[in-house]
Amino acid sequence: MKLNKKTILREMIVYKEDEDYIAKHPDWDYVVGVGETAEEAIQIFKEMLPDALTDLKAGKWHPASMPKVGRPPLGRESFNTRLLPAAKAFLKEQAKSQGVSAGVLIEQFLLEKYGFKLL
Repeated sequence: MKLNKKTILREMIVYKEDEDYIAKHPDWDYVVGVGETAEEAIQIFKEMLPDALTDLKAGKWHPASMPKVGRPPLGRESFNTRLLPAAKAFLKEQAKSQGVSAGVLIEQFLLEKYGFKLL
């Protein structure tokens, strides 16, 4: 996982837990934004992120010292499809070049092309 602001914000997830919205990176629990709305949670996350990255660069903590909890359940389902080998290779190459999973890449495409949102 690349720990830079651009990548973290691109991979940030927002989900509702009980009455609160949570904004965080799926693999990084050091910064978590919690709010009554999704927008508030995202804003808090964005405000905390620069200080956390500064602490990381200063060696105040190491990502390996954080317990990896994994992505919280978001009602995700498996999606299996048959693709041409060239299409599959292209998808994997694009995901790797952007430092994200193929699933995240597909979600980003759906958001940009069709306005799809996780919420």
